[in-house]
Amino acid sequence: MIDRFAQAFKDRHKIGREVKRSGRKVLGYLYSAVPKELIYAAGILPVQLCMGEEEHRDEKGLLPEFVCDFAESVLAQGLDGTYDYLDGVIMAHTCEAARGFGGVWHLNVEKRFFHFITPPAEATPGSKRYYMREIERLKKALEQLSANEITPEALNNSIEVYNENRALIRQVYLLRKEEEFCISGEDTFEVVKSALIMPPEEHNRMLREFLHSLSEREKKRPATRLLLSCLIPEEVGFSRQNLLKVLSDLGAEVVFDDLVYGSRYFWTPLEKGDDPFKALMNSYVGRVPCPYRYPILSMATYLTDKAKEYSADGAIFLLPKFCDPISFSLPTIQEKFDQEGIPNLRLETTRTMSMAAVKTRLEAFLETISRG
Repeated sequence: MIDRFAQAFKDRHKIGREVKRSGRKVLGYLYSAVPKELIYAAGILPVQLCMGEEEHRDEKGLLPEFVCDFAESVLAQGLDGTYDYLDGVIMAHTCEAARGFGGVWHLNVEKRFFHFITPPAEATPGSKRYYMREIERLKKALEQLSANEITPEALNNSIEVYNENRALIRQVYLLRKEEEFCISGEDTFEVVKSALIMPPEEHNRMLREFLHSLSEREKKRPATRLLLSCLIPEEVGFSRQNLLKVLSDLGAEVVFDDLVYGSRYFWTPLEKGDDPFKALMNSYVGRVPCPYRYPILSMATYLTDKAKEYSADGAIFLLPKFCDPISFSLPTIQEKFDQEGIPNLRLETTRTMSMAAVKTRLEAFLETISRG
């Protein structure tokens, strides 16, 4: 069953093209700060722009050298036609690299729909008023693109579909609270990744079938339980050397993650109500803390609480080279973990770094944990 989720993600561009051929528009979006429920309510399929399985480089030199591998890979796929089926993209200002990257995409990738949204960094009355205007601005742009009115009923229906998706994925995560569980961190990530590129109703059907089948799986107890915080595990090495697989081979399992493709996407259900647009605003302003939000201590507390809740023996933090938001937030987060007595390891990563060197550091870290 996991193979179906993995294959769906591998075939994500094929799926996007099939949806496009059916007459439906497809929009790419960057990061979980983009309100995909609003896109879906317009009758458009939202798909997360993802790092490629193979190495993609910005051969035109449109980005400065001090941007992360994630941004370079996504831009290169836009330039080489990998994302030619998209009707446009929506990007969020979650860091300065994302802001500049959005402009480069808009000017150099085939001219189609482009929208930039800036999520607030704090949940204050003023930021809520501001973000409500951002949602209204995006709503008008989507209605013009799709020629469909986004009614309160349509948005409530969209929220309901995606809330079911979030709830089903949370069920998978909750299984890993137990001392023994039947789904690895690597398999869990395949489930979540596929949610970001598939029509949600179809993914919900697969999830219900998958959860029903778990009773037939053998439960295992990992030697070490870990919390993993990063953008995506593919930051280290290529996907064929997935970090989650390396950890599993070393006897460790990620029982909870803080990934832009993972728990940041689904952990908090969205509100519904008589005014779903206001509910959408409140949900996104009050979502799971992440590096572009303040105060940073709220993220540190959230992560240490999750580490305790999932009985994590330690935590691994991946710092993508040139990622300023994570660079600024990690010292505060690691200090909080130190105060709570939770062993932690920081790895600065590039996509071309030696996986052997990473494995050596992981082995040393896991040995330190085992010695207590």
